[in-house]
Amino acid sequence: MINPVILDCSLRDGGYYNGWDFPPPLVKEYLATMASIPVDVIEIGFRSFADGTFKGAHFFSTDDYLRTLPLPSAVTIAVMVNAKTLLAHESGPVKAVDELFTPSTRSPVGLVRIAAHLDEASRCGSAVERLHELGYRVGFNLMQAGLQSPDAITERARQMSNWPVEVIYFADSIGNMDASSVGVVCEALRRGWSGDIGIHTHDSMCNALSNSMAAIAAGVRWVDGTVLGIGRGPGNVRLEYLLMEVNRVLGRQYPLTRLLELLSNRFLAYQRICGWGPHPLYFLSAQHGIHPTYVQEMMADPRYSEGDILEALRYLSKEMRHNYRPGFVESAFLSANEGGNGSWIADGWAGGRDVLLIAPGIGVDHHLEALNRFIDSKQPLTIALNVSASINPERLTAYLSCHPHRILMDAQRFLTLARPLIAPLDRLPESARGPLAERGALDYGMSVRPNVFSFEASCCTLPRPLAAAYALAVATRAGARRILLAGFDGFANDDPRQVEMVEVLRLYQSTLGTCPLLAITPTSYAVPQSSVYAPDP
Repeated sequence: MINPVILDCSLRDGGYYNGWDFPPPLVKEYLATMASIPVDVIEIGFRSFADGTFKGAHFFSTDDYLRTLPLPSAVTIAVMVNAKTLLAHESGPVKAVDELFTPSTRSPVGLVRIAAHLDEASRCGSAVERLHELGYRVGFNLMQAGLQSPDAITERARQMSNWPVEVIYFADSIGNMDASSVGVVCEALRRGWSGDIGIHTHDSMCNALSNSMAAIAAGVRWVDGTVLGIGRGPGNVRLEYLLMEVNRVLGRQYPLTRLLELLSNRFLAYQRICGWGPHPLYFLSAQHGIHPTYVQEMMADPRYSEGDILEALRYLSKEMRHNYRPGFVESAFLSANEGGNGSWIADGWAGGRDVLLIAPGIGVDHHLEALNRFIDSKQPLTIALNVSASINPERLTAYLSCHPHRILMDAQRFLTLARPLIAPLDRLPESARGPLAERGALDYGMSVRPNVFSFEASCCTLPRPLAAAYALAVATRAGARRILLAGFDGFANDDPRQVEMVEVLRLYQSTLGTCPLLAITPTSYAVPQSSVYAPDP
């Protein structure tokens, strides 16, 4: 085995968890630690154009910013640029390079890595040539290498053998490679390329370290790592583990004290905030060839339970979502957006009475006795959203649920309830639909279309498959005098659930033919409010 070139890309790959906005004390201590090891290369971040959203300094890694940092003088500083950034430029990739990079003699950066999918790589030759002309060492990362055929990898390697590239990396972007597939990719590259090879691993299936060491054994010279594995999805091979293994297997003497202190002082606490690391859901996504960012996105969103994520992964596995596409997760949950008519006609069900919707907010428990008295004295039709309400079932008129996965999770409970369930039964498999229908479920159909709220006799169209939106539709078509809200507490302003419900309520209240809304327990939503304690709310 040859001694590997160790490249640490903590501040680049780790930026997927914090928008590349790292605390300055962490950056300073990190740089000092990398100098003490020393690693050979620090990939300080991306080099990118503004994209209309806030990103931290390490998304751009401008020369001006880098000059403010205590960069180690004996370590090469690298940045990564995505091929799509270069190829999407209206004036072409060479112009993009010229706008992003000055000559290397005026820059702290010594190495530029271009990251590309196999179909993008063939169009990057001019960008590589221009970077070389500007004086940069150039590396090239082939993403999702484990999903490509060996012949396709060899063909691309042969093409790049004519470019001024110092190292070709292959990235296990999905995290589903093993030692055998690492060897296959190495052989495929060797058939078309005689220069240095590098590997970038992800730890979706906990193989990042073993794959990195297998690559070194197969002659790979460059190896990426990150501190505590910080990186997209489950993260990368942990730098500290990689150095320990290189010390053990190759007899190197990388010092670890400062690195372990960096973990204790900065990165362990930061991991608790950001949440990267292996998880069974990443393991499952890798098994199905699904890009780990889908899981990362859902795990960070409080709207999605583990069951919801499993449902989305089943959908994504059919779609072969190797490449991440922002917003595609939503389509996983809205995939069956064309619902049919239900068998229950809601017209006249409320008979002009108030309809009280009971959501699962803590306001229900806090004001439970008052709500009980209100229901007993005012006799509204009372609907519990899902099965989480604290109200005694004897005071309820019905339960209501609309998300297929939620209904399936709670199906056995629904079958034991003393009140009927209102639900779009056509969204369910026959194994669940039949028993619920036999128990008297009220089948009101549901379709999902962005920015639409409509109410038909036996079905509705909603902007989101939310129980609250479905309940508003049912109560409206049923002829409610008013719709009263209890337990609609709301969430923090930046919580996706708050944003979602604010939009649903705004759209409902702007739709013709809807009912007046009135919250009778505390709420942060922009709806009229009264009090369950008032004599006549």
